[in-house]
Amino acid sequence: MRLSRIQNFVIIALVIAAVIQTGKLWLYNNDSHNFFYTVFQNIGKNNIKYSGETYILEPLEIVAGYGNKKFSKFYAQSDETGLYEQGNDAIFEVLTKGEFVKESELEWNSVLASKCVIFKYAHAITLDDFEDGFEKNNVFEKYIEFDSIVIYSQMNYGSILRVLFINSQTEKVYECNVSKSKSAQNLYNTLEKAQNEEMKSDNFITYISTKQSGFNIFSDDIFVPQWSETEFVYPVLKRVNPFEKNGEFSLATLEMYIDQFFDSSTSKWSETDNTGTYLFSDDDIVVKYMTTGLLEYYNYEPIDRSINQSFITSYSVAKSFIEQDTSLKTDVYLADWEINEDEAVYYFNYTVNNMPLIPSDVLSNMTDMKYCIEISVKNNSVKKYRRIAYNYSKDNKTAVADKEFIKALDETITVMYENNSENIVTNVQDIKLGYYMSGRDILKLKWFTTINGEVHSVDCEK
Repeated sequence: MRLSRIQNFVIIALVIAAVIQTGKLWLYNNDSHNFFYTVFQNIGKNNIKYSGETYILEPLEIVAGYGNKKFSKFYAQSDETGLYEQGNDAIFEVLTKGEFVKESELEWNSVLASKCVIFKYAHAITLDDFEDGFEKNNVFEKYIEFDSIVIYSQMNYGSILRVLFINSQTEKVYECNVSKSKSAQNLYNTLEKAQNEEMKSDNFITYISTKQSGFNIFSDDIFVPQWSETEFVYPVLKRVNPFEKNGEFSLATLEMYIDQFFDSSTSKWSETDNTGTYLFSDDDIVVKYMTTGLLEYYNYEPIDRSINQSFITSYSVAKSFIEQDTSLKTDVYLADWEINEDEAVYYFNYTVNNMPLIPSDVLSNMTDMKYCIEISVKNNSVKKYRRIAYNYSKDNKTAVADKEFIKALDETITVMYENNSENIVTNVQDIKLGYYMSGRDILKLKWFTTINGEVHSVDCEK
């Protein structure tokens, strides 16, 4: 009788464990399953851990101004000029040794008249939050909120370093200086080198400022591309599945990649449902890979609410996690973020050839993602990570862009308001060239225009 009771307890415990495990695997809209499970031991791997390193907040874009109404544009991770590093050195110097000079009204013509480097951010951020990335305290003892930083270079060593923190919404400028700067001349030399290298190229894009050029239809200062010839020849991109071998999907390659998300001391389950979705799970982690190329990671470990999360610590956790994703070989940039009570959500897009990659409406609806990467952090722990898990690189083929931004803007407005002739557009938020992610293997450039918070795309060929 006693043996029978023990057996019953064991059976009940196993049933409960199976129900819990199955429930985790069935989360998030799993339609049907074939119930053929494989359990295997994760050997010799460690799950992704935050190293504790503090990261400097990356700008949405970096703009180099040459003092002649011509500009270049870069992204932090793919910058080969050294301007991002030199710019951060200058910011560190002003946060360490700088003095607050004055607050003034924003006047773009004056701001952009001299050689400078501009860091533009997706949102306004307070200086107190921003400087945590440099592990410094606010030496100015003044509340400053900004969405752009302008750093001026100087030809001579020991010159004054001028740095402007600009809030484009309130149109306020906060000027800070460092006398006898060590970084101002280094920045000048790097700017000169970047300009000379660009001029050597036979096929390059320069940018102009919409505010400096008098395009008042734009709500903010936008840097839009122009090309010197009648057309711009550019490389098309190819999409690469990192889990394919010899042109075919390799489950073994996927499983080796998935191992990094699980602790080496735990067992994990794998399953494939009849839609082709692969699921992996242990007691706390669920990872899914779908035939659309979408990767999803969910962490159900209990939250340690004793851990204080700041803006920079949550961003550092997100950046550290992404950098440890071994299948991600394409450069990314921080496109947006949201702070919701105890949760911080960061959105990243891919960039190749100094151009952004932007998901189409069809791809966004298919993946339920406006951006290429979405990562959610609570109490300094990644709770959700979703990524369009392809890599992108230049193809041997080229294509042509010969439609200027004014023509693209006219086309967009015409399509938007073709049945409403009385509607006059005076508040264009953005226009840019970017690679159009349609879900196909070859990507070409398109114009992307943001009006009233909605993004519209048109071809860049006439």
